[in-house]
Amino acid sequence: MAASIAAARPAPSLRETQIDRTTANARRVVDDETLLRAEKTAALKAAREKRDLRGEG
Repeated sequence: MAASIAAARPAPSLRETQIDRTTANARRVVDDETLLRAEKTAALKAAREKRDLRGEG
């Protein structure tokens, strides 16, 4: 038997508050920016290494 919608909802004390949602969104944005920065840094490092290897030969 399927659970009712009321049974599927968390108790009022366990519900996510607006500040919880805002914090989660902010963390997601920071994590996304960190990932993009790491990818950009890796690409720049690879380009520098490639440039430097061409210059030595």
